[in-house]
Amino acid sequence: MNKQAFLAVALVAVIIGMVGWLSVNFSDRKLDVDVYSALGSVTAEETAKLLENKGEVVLISWGSNQRMPVADAQINAFSASIKKYGGIRIAASEKVNFSPSQMMASGGAIAPDELSRIVKSHPTASAVVLFLAFPNISGEELKMNGKALAKFVVVSGYNPGYKRL
Repeated sequence: MNKQAFLAVALVAVIIGMVGWLSVNFSDRKLDVDVYSALGSVTAEETAKLLENKGEVVLISWGSNQRMPVADAQINAFSASIKKYGGIRIAASEKVNFSPSQMMASGGAIAPDELSRIVKSHPTASAVVLFLAFPNISGEELKMNGKALAKFVVVSGYNPGYKRL
């Protein structure tokens, strides 16, 4: 066997060995979603404080055909925790579908027109809880006919545009 053939066989053996090692060591691991559940619970607690334990809440999260354990943990913990506050109810849970490339291009933010559509379709909501980034819009765009809309609670990474809001 020449040197190149030996090297090719050795590389294939190493690759097969690595695939085997990875499948043995990582196949049975579960994603630890405890921190995301805690985030959902704390968001519910802070929303209840903001609303003085009364009102309707609209949840907005990223919709997908794929299972999303992190998003599910946040929403499930929020929904379970908000029930502790008798005067608050979840009026609606809206899913916003967009591709991962759209998500990356927008920084994870919901489109302004989509947010506007959802908020206008729930005029009695006291708060809108976004498990997405807030769009880059002005404070005036948050008003409808000169009247302030629902309060917004945003669960996302920090965006420098949030400071002006």
